[in-house]
Amino acid sequence: MDKIGILIGNEILKLRRRKILLVMLILLLVVCFFYQLLMGTLLETLSGVIIEERSATLSEQAELVLKEIEKNGGAEAENMYDRQQWYFYSEALADQIEYDDWRFQSGLLDDWAYAAAEGTSEATELKSLLERNDYAGYYRYQMAQNDLIYGMAGTAELAEAANWGYQYCLDHQIQPLTDDWRYLKALDASRALYQLRSYDLRLERTGISTDPVLYEETNNAFILAKYQLEHNVEINPADSFGQNSIVETALGGASKTSRFWDAIASTSGITLVGLFMIVIAGGVVAGEFQKGTVKFLLLVPAKRWKILLAKYCTVLLTGLFFLLVAWVGNFLFCLLFQGGKEAILPALFVKNGEVVRRSPYLLLLGRGLLSTVRVVVTATLAFAVSSLLRNSAAAVGVSMLVLFGGSTITSFLMLLGQDWGRYLIFANMDLVAVQDGTTGFAHQSMPGAVIVILLHMVVFLWTAFDSFTRREI
Repeated sequence: MDKIGILIGNEILKLRRRKILLVMLILLLVVCFFYQLLMGTLLETLSGVIIEERSATLSEQAELVLKEIEKNGGAEAENMYDRQQWYFYSEALADQIEYDDWRFQSGLLDDWAYAAAEGTSEATELKSLLERNDYAGYYRYQMAQNDLIYGMAGTAELAEAANWGYQYCLDHQIQPLTDDWRYLKALDASRALYQLRSYDLRLERTGISTDPVLYEETNNAFILAKYQLEHNVEINPADSFGQNSIVETALGGASKTSRFWDAIASTSGITLVGLFMIVIAGGVVAGEFQKGTVKFLLLVPAKRWKILLAKYCTVLLTGLFFLLVAWVGNFLFCLLFQGGKEAILPALFVKNGEVVRRSPYLLLLGRGLLSTVRVVVTATLAFAVSSLLRNSAAAVGVSMLVLFGGSTITSFLMLLGQDWGRYLIFANMDLVAVQDGTTGFAHQSMPGAVIVILLHMVVFLWTAFDSFTRREI
Protein backbone atom coordinates (compact mmCIF):
# COMPACT_ATOMS: atom_id res chain seq x y z
CA MET A 1 0.00 0.00 0.00
CA ASP A 2 2.91 2.37 0.72
CA LYS A 3 4.24 1.80 -2.78
CA ILE A 4 0.83 2.52 -4.31
CA GLY A 5 0.63 5.69 -2.23
CA ILE A 6 4.00 6.81 -3.58
CA LEU A 7 2.87 6.06 -7.13
CA ILE A 8 -0.31 8.08 -6.60
CA GLY A 9 1.76 10.96 -5.28
CA ASN A 10 3.94 10.87 -8.37
CA GLU A 11 0.90 10.84 -10.67
CA ILE A 12 -0.58 13.81 -8.85
CA LEU A 13 2.66 15.73 -9.33
CA LYS A 14 2.50 14.96 -13.05
CA LEU A 15 -1.05 16.28 -13.30
CA ARG A 16 -0.23 19.44 -11.36
CA ARG A 17 2.34 20.36 -13.98
CA ARG A 18 -0.32 20.32 -16.70
CA LYS A 19 -1.63 23.84 -17.39
CA ILE A 20 -4.92 22.44 -18.64
CA LEU A 21 -5.92 21.63 -15.06
CA LEU A 22 -5.67 25.30 -14.12
CA VAL A 23 -7.72 26.23 -17.18
CA MET A 24 -10.37 23.67 -16.21
CA LEU A 25 -10.48 24.97 -12.65
CA ILE A 26 -10.93 28.57 -13.78
CA LEU A 27 -13.59 27.58 -16.31
CA LEU A 28 -15.50 25.63 -13.67
CA LEU A 29 -15.52 28.59 -11.29
CA VAL A 30 -16.60 30.92 -14.09
CA VAL A 31 -19.53 28.63 -14.94
CA CYS A 32 -20.56 28.47 -11.27
CA PHE A 33 -20.30 32.25 -11.01
CA PHE A 34 -22.45 33.02 -14.03
CA TYR A 35 -25.00 30.33 -13.20
CA GLN A 36 -25.56 31.79 -9.75
CA LEU A 37 -25.57 35.29 -11.22
CA LEU A 38 -28.35 34.20 -13.57
CA MET A 39 -30.33 32.54 -10.80
CA GLY A 40 -29.83 35.32 -8.28
CA THR A 41 -29.88 38.56 -10.25
CA LEU A 42 -31.03 38.35 -13.85
CA LEU A 43 -34.10 36.16 -13.24
CA GLU A 44 -35.18 38.35 -10.34
CA THR A 45 -34.84 41.48 -12.45
CA LEU A 46 -36.58 39.88 -15.42
CA SER A 47 -39.52 38.65 -13.33
CA GLY A 48 -39.87 42.10 -11.79
CA VAL A 49 -40.00 43.75 -15.21
CA ILE A 50 -42.57 41.25 -16.46
CA ILE A 51 -44.82 41.76 -13.45
CA GLU A 52 -44.51 45.56 -13.70
CA GLU A 53 -45.33 45.57 -17.40
CA ARG A 54 -48.23 43.17 -17.05
CA SER A 55 -49.87 45.05 -14.17
CA ALA A 56 -50.01 48.20 -16.30
CA THR A 57 -51.49 46.70 -19.47
CA LEU A 58 -54.95 45.38 -18.58
CA SER A 59 -56.71 48.73 -18.90
CA GLU A 60 -54.85 49.55 -22.11
CA GLN A 61 -55.64 46.12 -23.50
CA ALA A 62 -59.28 46.54 -22.51
CA GLU A 63 -59.66 49.69 -24.57
CA LEU A 64 -58.18 48.02 -27.64
CA VAL A 65 -60.26 44.85 -27.32
CA LEU A 66 -63.52 46.72 -26.70
CA LYS A 67 -63.04 48.77 -29.86
CA GLU A 68 -62.70 45.59 -31.89
CA ILE A 69 -65.69 43.87 -30.28
CA GLU A 70 -67.90 46.92 -30.80
CA LYS A 71 -67.62 46.25 -34.52
CA ASN A 72 -69.26 42.85 -33.90
CA GLY A 73 -72.08 44.17 -31.74
CA GLY A 74 -70.46 44.48 -28.30
CA ALA A 75 -72.67 42.96 -25.59
CA GLU A 76 -75.15 41.91 -28.27
CA ALA A 77 -72.59 40.09 -30.42
CA GLU A 78 -73.74 36.76 -31.80
CA ASN A 79 -70.47 35.07 -30.92
CA MET A 80 -70.42 33.84 -27.32
CA TYR A 81 -66.70 34.49 -26.98
CA ASP A 82 -67.08 38.12 -28.13
CA ARG A 83 -69.84 38.74 -25.61
CA GLN A 84 -67.75 37.21 -22.82
CA GLN A 85 -64.76 39.35 -23.77
CA TRP A 86 -66.99 42.44 -23.84
CA TYR A 87 -68.27 41.91 -20.32
CA PHE A 88 -64.79 40.99 -19.06
CA TYR A 89 -62.99 44.10 -20.32
CA SER A 90 -65.84 46.54 -19.81
CA GLU A 91 -66.09 45.52 -16.16
CA ALA A 92 -62.31 45.73 -15.78
CA LEU A 93 -62.44 49.33 -17.00
CA ALA A 94 -65.51 50.25 -14.96
CA ASP A 95 -64.16 48.93 -11.64
CA GLN A 96 -60.50 49.73 -12.42
CA ILE A 97 -59.44 46.10 -12.13
CA GLU A 98 -55.80 45.36 -12.97
CA TYR A 99 -53.72 42.20 -13.11
CA ASP A 100 -52.70 42.50 -9.47
CA ASP A 101 -56.33 42.75 -8.29
CA TRP A 102 -57.75 39.74 -6.45
CA ARG A 103 -60.87 39.92 -8.59
CA PHE A 104 -58.75 39.14 -11.63
CA GLN A 105 -56.34 36.65 -10.01
CA SER A 106 -59.10 34.61 -8.34
CA GLY A 107 -61.03 34.20 -11.60
CA LEU A 108 -64.07 36.10 -10.32
CA LEU A 109 -63.96 38.49 -13.27
CA ASP A 110 -63.84 35.56 -15.70
CA ASP A 111 -66.73 33.81 -13.92
CA TRP A 112 -68.90 36.89 -14.06
CA ALA A 113 -68.13 37.57 -17.74
CA TYR A 114 -69.11 34.02 -18.63
CA ALA A 115 -72.32 34.14 -16.56
CA ALA A 116 -73.26 37.54 -18.04
CA ALA A 117 -72.63 36.37 -21.58
CA GLU A 118 -74.74 33.25 -20.97
CA GLY A 119 -77.42 35.21 -19.09
CA THR A 120 -77.41 32.83 -16.09
CA SER A 121 -78.85 33.62 -12.66
CA GLU A 122 -75.39 33.75 -11.02
CA ALA A 123 -74.47 36.88 -12.98
CA THR A 124 -76.27 39.24 -10.57
CA GLU A 125 -74.54 37.88 -7.47
CA LEU A 126 -71.11 37.81 -9.13
CA LYS A 127 -71.64 41.37 -10.36
CA SER A 128 -72.38 42.45 -6.80
CA LEU A 129 -69.19 40.81 -5.51
CA LEU A 130 -67.17 42.64 -8.15
CA GLU A 131 -68.66 46.03 -7.38
CA ARG A 132 -68.37 45.60 -3.60
CA ASN A 133 -64.81 44.24 -3.90
CA ASP A 134 -65.94 41.60 -1.40
CA TYR A 135 -63.43 38.75 -1.28
CA ALA A 136 -65.08 37.28 1.83
CA GLY A 137 -68.34 37.12 -0.08
CA TYR A 138 -66.47 35.44 -2.95
CA TYR A 139 -65.30 32.68 -0.61
CA ARG A 140 -68.84 32.19 0.73
CA TYR A 141 -70.18 32.05 -2.81
CA GLN A 142 -67.67 29.36 -3.81
CA MET A 143 -68.45 27.30 -0.71
CA ALA A 144 -72.19 27.58 -1.34
CA GLN A 145 -71.69 26.38 -4.91
CA ASN A 146 -69.68 23.37 -3.68
CA ASP A 147 -72.30 22.55 -1.05
CA LEU A 148 -75.01 22.66 -3.73
CA ILE A 149 -73.12 20.57 -6.31
CA TYR A 150 -71.81 17.88 -3.97
CA GLY A 151 -74.99 17.89 -1.88
CA MET A 152 -77.05 16.97 -4.94
CA ALA A 153 -74.62 14.14 -5.62
CA GLY A 154 -74.85 12.90 -2.02
CA THR A 155 -71.17 13.51 -1.34
CA ALA A 156 -71.21 16.15 1.38
CA GLU A 157 -67.80 15.01 2.65
CA LEU A 158 -66.29 16.06 -0.67
CA ALA A 159 -67.85 19.50 -0.34
CA GLU A 160 -66.25 19.89 3.08
CA ALA A 161 -62.86 18.97 1.66
CA ALA A 162 -63.26 21.26 -1.36
CA ASN A 163 -64.22 24.13 0.96
CA TRP A 164 -61.36 23.61 3.42
CA GLY A 165 -59.03 26.09 1.70
CA TYR A 166 -61.74 28.74 1.25
CA GLN A 167 -62.77 28.45 4.89
CA TYR A 168 -59.17 28.76 6.07
CA CYS A 169 -58.63 31.89 3.97
CA LEU A 170 -61.92 33.32 5.22
CA ASP A 171 -61.03 32.69 8.87
CA HIS A 172 -57.57 34.21 8.46
CA GLN A 173 -58.61 37.13 6.23
CA ILE A 174 -56.43 36.03 3.29
CA GLN A 175 -57.32 37.55 -0.07
CA PRO A 176 -57.42 35.23 -3.09
CA LEU A 177 -54.21 36.54 -4.64
CA THR A 178 -51.98 34.18 -6.59
CA ASP A 179 -48.89 35.99 -5.30
CA ASP A 180 -49.89 35.25 -1.70
CA TRP A 181 -48.37 31.88 -0.80
CA ARG A 182 -50.91 31.31 1.97
CA TYR A 183 -53.79 31.37 -0.51
CA LEU A 184 -52.03 28.92 -2.83
CA LYS A 185 -50.99 26.67 0.04
CA ALA A 186 -54.55 26.62 1.41
CA LEU A 187 -55.82 25.52 -2.00
CA ASP A 188 -53.04 22.89 -2.10
CA ALA A 189 -54.18 21.49 1.23
CA SER A 190 -57.79 21.53 0.09
CA ARG A 191 -56.97 19.57 -3.07
CA ALA A 192 -55.05 16.97 -1.10
CA LEU A 193 -57.88 16.60 1.42
CA TYR A 194 -60.38 16.31 -1.44
CA GLN A 195 -58.28 13.54 -2.97
CA LEU A 196 -58.16 11.69 0.35
CA ARG A 197 -61.94 11.93 0.79
CA SER A 198 -62.37 10.66 -2.78
CA TYR A 199 -60.23 7.62 -1.95
CA ASP A 200 -62.29 6.96 1.19
CA LEU A 201 -65.58 7.37 -0.66
CA ARG A 202 -64.53 5.01 -3.45
CA LEU A 203 -63.54 2.38 -0.90
CA GLU A 204 -66.84 2.80 0.94
CA ARG A 205 -69.07 2.62 -2.14
CA THR A 206 -67.21 0.26 -4.47
CA GLY A 207 -64.80 -1.61 -2.22
CA ILE A 208 -61.88 -0.50 -4.42
CA SER A 209 -58.94 0.56 -2.30
CA THR A 210 -56.21 3.03 -3.23
CA ASP A 211 -52.56 2.10 -3.42
CA PRO A 212 -51.32 2.45 0.20
CA VAL A 213 -48.20 4.36 -0.85
CA LEU A 214 -50.22 6.88 -2.87
CA TYR A 215 -52.73 7.29 -0.03
CA GLU A 216 -49.98 7.86 2.53
CA GLU A 217 -48.14 10.34 0.33
CA THR A 218 -51.32 12.32 -0.36
CA ASN A 219 -52.10 12.36 3.36
CA ASN A 220 -48.56 13.54 4.06
CA ALA A 221 -49.03 16.31 1.51
CA PHE A 222 -52.12 17.56 3.37
CA ILE A 223 -50.39 17.36 6.75
CA LEU A 224 -47.37 19.24 5.45
CA ALA A 225 -49.40 21.98 3.74
CA LYS A 226 -51.51 22.47 6.87
CA TYR A 227 -48.38 22.63 9.02
CA GLN A 228 -46.82 25.29 6.80
CA LEU A 229 -49.97 27.39 7.05
CA GLU A 230 -50.29 27.04 10.80
CA HIS A 231 -46.61 27.81 11.43
CA ASN A 232 -46.27 30.47 8.71
CA VAL A 233 -43.57 28.52 6.84
CA GLU A 234 -43.56 29.71 3.24
CA ILE A 235 -40.46 27.91 1.98
CA ASN A 236 -39.61 24.24 2.49
CA PRO A 237 -36.10 23.46 1.18
CA ALA A 238 -37.10 19.81 0.79
CA ASP A 239 -39.18 20.79 -2.26
CA SER A 240 -36.02 21.97 -4.03
CA PHE A 241 -34.50 18.52 -3.62
CA GLY A 242 -37.54 16.70 -4.98
CA GLN A 243 -38.12 15.05 -1.61
CA ASN A 244 -41.76 16.16 -1.47
CA SER A 245 -42.52 15.56 -5.16
CA ILE A 246 -46.01 14.28 -4.23
CA VAL A 247 -46.86 17.88 -3.32
CA GLU A 248 -46.30 18.93 -6.92
CA THR A 249 -48.23 15.92 -8.25
CA ALA A 250 -51.22 15.82 -5.92
CA LEU A 251 -51.60 19.53 -5.30
CA GLY A 252 -51.19 20.97 -8.75
CA GLY A 253 -47.68 22.38 -8.34
CA ALA A 254 -48.55 25.53 -6.39
CA SER A 255 -45.79 25.01 -3.83
CA LYS A 256 -43.17 27.73 -3.94
CA THR A 257 -39.59 26.53 -3.77
CA SER A 258 -36.55 28.38 -2.52
CA ARG A 259 -34.48 30.02 -5.22
CA PHE A 260 -31.45 29.63 -2.92
CA TRP A 261 -31.93 25.89 -2.47
CA ASP A 262 -32.98 25.43 -6.10
CA ALA A 263 -29.61 26.87 -7.10
CA ILE A 264 -27.67 24.87 -4.52
CA ALA A 265 -29.42 21.61 -5.40
CA SER A 266 -28.71 22.07 -9.10
CA THR A 267 -26.23 19.68 -10.70
CA SER A 268 -25.23 22.24 -13.33
CA GLY A 269 -21.50 21.73 -12.72
CA ILE A 270 -21.58 17.94 -12.73
CA THR A 271 -21.81 17.63 -16.51
CA LEU A 272 -18.87 19.97 -16.96
CA VAL A 273 -16.80 18.01 -14.44
CA GLY A 274 -17.69 14.82 -16.34
CA LEU A 275 -16.33 16.34 -19.55
CA PHE A 276 -13.17 17.39 -17.75
CA MET A 277 -12.69 13.85 -16.50
CA ILE A 278 -12.97 12.45 -20.02
CA VAL A 279 -10.09 14.68 -21.08
CA ILE A 280 -7.98 13.85 -18.02
CA ALA A 281 -8.71 10.12 -17.91
CA GLY A 282 -8.41 9.86 -21.70
CA GLY A 283 -4.82 11.06 -21.57
CA VAL A 284 -3.52 9.69 -18.31
CA VAL A 285 -2.54 6.33 -19.82
CA ALA A 286 -2.50 7.05 -23.55
CA GLY A 287 -0.32 10.09 -22.95
CA GLU A 288 2.45 7.88 -21.58
CA PHE A 289 2.49 5.88 -24.81
CA GLN A 290 2.37 8.94 -27.08
CA LYS A 291 5.23 10.68 -25.27
CA GLY A 292 7.24 7.48 -25.08
CA THR A 293 7.56 7.74 -21.30
CA VAL A 294 5.75 4.46 -20.65
CA LYS A 295 9.05 2.51 -20.81
CA PHE A 296 10.56 4.70 -18.11
CA LEU A 297 7.37 4.31 -16.10
CA LEU A 298 7.70 0.52 -16.19
CA LEU A 299 11.23 0.76 -14.81
CA VAL A 300 9.63 1.58 -11.47
CA PRO A 301 9.95 -1.49 -9.19
CA ALA A 302 6.19 -2.10 -9.10
CA LYS A 303 3.84 -4.42 -10.90
CA ARG A 304 1.94 -3.06 -13.85
CA TRP A 305 -1.43 -3.38 -12.18
CA LYS A 306 -0.21 -1.25 -9.29
CA ILE A 307 1.01 1.44 -11.69
CA LEU A 308 -2.35 1.45 -13.46
CA LEU A 309 -4.23 1.43 -10.15
CA ALA A 310 -2.26 4.48 -9.06
CA LYS A 311 -3.26 6.28 -12.25
CA TYR A 312 -6.90 5.32 -11.80
CA CYS A 313 -6.94 6.52 -8.19
CA THR A 314 -5.34 9.78 -9.30
CA VAL A 315 -8.09 10.27 -11.87
CA LEU A 316 -10.78 9.66 -9.24
CA LEU A 317 -9.13 11.99 -6.73
CA THR A 318 -8.94 14.69 -9.39
CA GLY A 319 -12.62 14.23 -10.20
CA LEU A 320 -13.56 14.50 -6.52
CA PHE A 321 -11.46 17.65 -6.25
CA PHE A 322 -13.30 19.26 -9.16
CA LEU A 323 -16.64 18.25 -7.67
CA LEU A 324 -15.66 19.79 -4.36
CA VAL A 325 -14.67 23.00 -6.13
CA ALA A 326 -18.03 23.02 -7.95
CA TRP A 327 -20.01 22.53 -4.73
CA VAL A 328 -18.08 25.09 -2.73
CA GLY A 329 -18.11 27.57 -5.62
CA ASN A 330 -21.87 27.18 -6.11
CA PHE A 331 -22.50 27.66 -2.41
CA LEU A 332 -20.31 30.76 -2.03
CA PHE A 333 -21.60 32.41 -5.20
CA CYS A 334 -25.15 31.56 -4.17
CA LEU A 335 -24.60 33.30 -0.83
CA LEU A 336 -23.17 36.27 -2.72
CA PHE A 337 -26.13 36.70 -5.07
CA GLN A 338 -29.01 35.23 -3.07
CA GLY A 339 -28.08 36.12 0.49
CA GLY A 340 -28.07 33.71 3.40
CA LYS A 341 -31.60 34.20 4.69
CA GLU A 342 -32.91 30.92 3.30
CA ALA A 343 -29.67 29.05 4.04
CA ILE A 344 -30.75 28.39 7.64
CA LEU A 345 -34.26 27.13 6.86
CA PRO A 346 -35.04 23.56 7.98
CA ALA A 347 -36.33 20.93 5.58
CA LEU A 348 -39.80 19.62 6.51
CA PHE A 349 -40.90 16.01 6.15
CA VAL A 350 -43.83 13.95 7.37
CA LYS A 351 -42.99 10.82 9.34
CA ASN A 352 -45.62 8.65 11.01
CA GLY A 353 -48.20 11.37 10.57
CA GLU A 354 -46.11 14.12 12.16
CA VAL A 355 -43.96 16.85 10.64
CA VAL A 356 -40.26 16.57 11.43
CA ARG A 357 -37.45 19.03 10.71
CA ARG A 358 -34.10 18.06 9.25
CA SER A 359 -31.08 19.92 7.99
CA PRO A 360 -31.25 20.47 4.20
CA TYR A 361 -27.48 20.18 4.19
CA LEU A 362 -27.85 16.46 4.86
CA LEU A 363 -30.01 16.25 1.74
CA LEU A 364 -27.39 18.23 -0.15
CA LEU A 365 -24.66 15.86 1.02
CA GLY A 366 -26.68 12.80 0.02
CA ARG A 367 -27.42 14.13 -3.45
CA GLY A 368 -23.82 15.20 -3.80
CA LEU A 369 -22.62 11.68 -3.10
CA LEU A 370 -25.09 10.28 -5.62
CA SER A 371 -23.96 12.78 -8.25
CA THR A 372 -20.34 11.64 -7.89
CA VAL A 373 -21.33 8.30 -9.42
CA ARG A 374 -21.83 9.91 -12.83
CA VAL A 375 -18.33 11.41 -12.69
CA VAL A 376 -16.78 8.12 -11.54
CA VAL A 377 -18.46 6.10 -14.31
CA THR A 378 -17.54 8.68 -16.96
CA ALA A 379 -13.92 8.76 -15.79
CA THR A 380 -13.73 4.95 -15.69
CA LEU A 381 -15.09 4.65 -19.22
CA ALA A 382 -12.54 7.15 -20.56
CA PHE A 383 -9.78 5.46 -18.54
CA ALA A 384 -10.60 2.08 -20.08
CA VAL A 385 -10.67 3.52 -23.61
CA SER A 386 -7.37 5.30 -22.96
CA SER A 387 -5.70 2.09 -21.84
CA LEU A 388 -7.13 0.20 -24.79
CA LEU A 389 -6.38 2.67 -27.62
CA ARG A 390 -3.20 4.24 -26.26
CA ASN A 391 -3.92 7.49 -28.08
CA SER A 392 -5.14 10.52 -26.15
CA ALA A 393 -7.13 12.17 -28.94
CA ALA A 394 -8.73 8.91 -29.96
CA ALA A 395 -9.52 8.02 -26.34
CA VAL A 396 -11.18 11.38 -25.69
CA GLY A 397 -13.06 11.30 -29.01
CA VAL A 398 -14.31 7.74 -28.60
CA SER A 399 -15.31 8.37 -24.98
CA MET A 400 -17.27 11.49 -25.97
CA LEU A 401 -18.92 9.62 -28.82
CA VAL A 402 -19.90 6.69 -26.62
CA LEU A 403 -21.15 8.93 -23.82
CA PHE A 404 -23.28 11.31 -25.87
CA GLY A 405 -24.30 8.69 -28.39
CA GLY A 406 -25.39 6.34 -25.63
CA SER A 407 -27.33 9.10 -23.88
CA THR A 408 -29.09 9.97 -27.15
CA ILE A 409 -30.03 6.35 -27.79
CA THR A 410 -31.32 6.03 -24.23
CA SER A 411 -33.48 9.15 -24.70
CA PHE A 412 -34.98 7.70 -27.89
CA LEU A 413 -35.74 4.42 -26.13
CA MET A 414 -37.42 6.34 -23.36
CA LEU A 415 -39.59 8.27 -25.82
CA LEU A 416 -40.50 5.05 -27.63
CA GLY A 417 -41.50 3.43 -24.34
CA GLN A 418 -38.85 0.70 -24.57
CA ASP A 419 -38.42 -0.17 -20.91
CA TRP A 420 -35.43 -2.39 -21.57
CA GLY A 421 -33.43 0.80 -22.07
CA ARG A 422 -33.09 1.01 -18.28
CA TYR A 423 -30.49 -1.76 -18.47
CA LEU A 424 -28.09 0.51 -20.36
CA ILE A 425 -25.41 2.22 -18.31
CA PHE A 426 -26.38 5.66 -19.64
CA ALA A 427 -29.87 5.38 -18.16
CA ASN A 428 -28.47 4.69 -14.69
CA MET A 429 -25.57 7.12 -14.31
CA ASP A 430 -27.73 9.89 -12.82
CA LEU A 431 -28.68 8.30 -9.51
CA VAL A 432 -30.29 11.55 -8.37
CA ALA A 433 -32.84 11.22 -11.18
CA VAL A 434 -33.28 7.52 -10.37
CA GLN A 435 -33.97 8.40 -6.74
CA ASP A 436 -36.47 11.11 -7.74
CA GLY A 437 -38.13 8.80 -10.30
CA THR A 438 -37.57 11.23 -13.19
CA THR A 439 -35.51 9.04 -15.54
CA GLY A 440 -38.43 8.24 -17.83
CA PHE A 441 -38.36 4.46 -17.30
CA ALA A 442 -41.32 3.31 -15.26
CA HIS A 443 -39.76 0.24 -13.64
CA GLN A 444 -36.36 1.68 -12.86
CA SER A 445 -35.22 1.39 -9.25
CA MET A 446 -32.19 2.34 -7.21
CA PRO A 447 -31.05 -1.28 -6.55
CA GLY A 448 -31.37 -2.10 -10.24
CA ALA A 449 -29.41 1.02 -11.24
CA VAL A 450 -26.61 0.17 -8.79
CA ILE A 451 -26.36 -3.38 -10.16
CA VAL A 452 -26.18 -2.12 -13.76
CA ILE A 453 -23.47 0.39 -12.83
CA LEU A 454 -21.40 -2.19 -10.95
CA LEU A 455 -21.56 -4.67 -13.83
CA HIS A 456 -20.42 -2.05 -16.33
CA MET A 457 -17.69 -0.82 -13.98
CA VAL A 458 -16.32 -4.36 -13.74
CA VAL A 459 -16.19 -4.56 -17.54
CA PHE A 460 -14.53 -1.15 -17.87
CA LEU A 461 -11.88 -1.87 -15.25
CA TRP A 462 -11.21 -5.40 -16.52
CA THR A 463 -10.69 -3.95 -20.01
CA ALA A 464 -8.28 -1.30 -18.72
CA PHE A 465 -6.18 -3.61 -16.55
CA ASP A 466 -6.13 -6.49 -19.01
CA SER A 467 -5.01 -4.19 -21.83
CA PHE A 468 -2.26 -2.56 -19.80
CA THR A 469 -0.86 -5.62 -18.07
CA ARG A 470 -0.92 -8.15 -20.92
CA ARG A 471 -0.12 -6.23 -24.06
CA GLU A 472 3.49 -5.66 -25.02
CA ILE A 473 4.86 -2.16 -24.70
